[in-house]
Amino acid sequence: MRLSRDELLQPVLRDTTIPYAPYSVRTTLVTSLAGGPLAAIAIIAVNSLRLGRLARDLVPLALALGVFLGLTYVLAGTEWGAGLRANLQHSGGAHAVAIVYRALAAAFWGLGFVLHSKEQRTADFVGFDRPNGWVVGLACVAGGIMLQIALIAFVSGGVAL
Repeated sequence: MRLSRDELLQPVLRDTTIPYAPYSVRTTLVTSLAGGPLAAIAIIAVNSLRLGRLARDLVPLALALGVFLGLTYVLAGTEWGAGLRANLQHSGGAHAVAIVYRALAAAFWGLGFVLHSKEQRTADFVGFDRPNGWVVGLACVAGGIMLQIALIAFVSGGVAL
């Protein structure tokens, strides 16, 4: 059986259609590292919404949020977490807990990179104009930092990390 050229190219053409170009990988990385884990989750969710795949990405985003909330509860709301926080600060310095949160944000950025790598390559290959990420990135950074501070204060009973 011999296939025509159109039949051979059809699956490739079907996979390269995305509704809007996602924010660049650089935008998501800078947003994640500057704003922390919640900003990383937010910018990945915005990209998922732009790509029309929010329903498909909801489970990994919910798991990432659960990991962040669990870590925050352990570090700020438990006796064991207080000892862990003290050990981290003793061995890593005053900003060791913040570094742990930034490492978690970088891991979430990696999750977003894996989730949207095909769409990122397609946007680069087709030559889509990327949207300006400053406004959304700054909004995610500001919102992520404020929510993280509020959550830590709530869980720890007013004691900031």
